Amino acid sequence: MKEEAKEIVHAVTEAAKDRIKNSVMATFVISWCVFNWSSLLVLIFGKESIQEKVQIASVAFSDMGSWLIPIFFTAAYLFLNKPLNLVFQKAMVWFDYISMSIEHSKKIKELELEKERESLRAEKDMAYEDTKTNKEKEIQEMREQITVSKDKEGALTREINELKEEKEFNINQMSELQKTILM
Repeated sequence: MKEEAKEIVHAVTEAAKDRIKNSVMATFVISWCVFNWSSLLVLIFGKESIQEKVQIASVAFSDMGSWLIPIFFTAAYLFLNKPLNLVFQKAMVWFDYISMSIEHSKKIKELELEKERESLRAEKDMAYEDTKTNKEKEIQEMREQITVSKDKEGALTREINELKEEKEFNINQMSELQKTILM
């Protein structure tokens, strides 16, 4: 007897699982529960007797609307499910495309900024090298001017020394001539 009961429970459980796996049945059960929620709550949590609950169920569930509306929602869901999924998939592809476009634009901007930074660094380095080269030329020219100036100073110093010697010679000669005249 126990085994027969176990087999019956197992068969009922397997049948329920198969029906729940069926998308039509699962959709109908969910829409029926959603539409008939108030009657279900009264049946499950109500404090009425079992006979009163059976009467409530027979009245609530004998109405054609309690079955037709869930059937309508089930049919609508099943017919619109695939097209709506396609629409959502296309929308997601479009959103992905937009997102990738934005990311691509950001990367392009970053690359352009990096290129601009490198260009500015190169200009700065070139300007530094030009300034350095110009300053080195100026320093070289100043060194040459100093060398020329020293050469002129040396020539002038020699000329001064020659003139001093000549002056001294002339003074000595004048002294001798004065001595000769005075004598």
